[in-house]
Amino acid sequence: MSDWEQRYQEGDVQWDKGEASPGLVDWLAENDDHPTGKVIVPGCGFGHDARAWAQAGFEVVGYDLAPAAVKGAEEQTPESTANATFRLGDFLEDEPFDA
Repeated sequence: MSDWEQRYQEGDVQWDKGEASPGLVDWLAENDDHPTGKVIVPGCGFGHDARAWAQAGFEVVGYDLAPAAVKGAEEQTPESTANATFRLGDFLEDEPFDA
């Protein structure tokens, strides 16, 4: 078990504030005329930032190395947010992204 997985399983995720990063939320609100594309969120944790990108119209893939984080992200993402997916693994070994 990785250190990251252990911390998620123990609930020791003090970096998780339960919501998307305020700076990202502000940027998306201030730039609502932005073009959309495909976004990667490395180290997505429970997926708060990934969901914010998806709700703004982007196609999003969130990656994390901890299975518990990916499971939590999937569980917290409504089915209506179909443009957000979560994957376990190394994001450097996958497809190209726009941002």
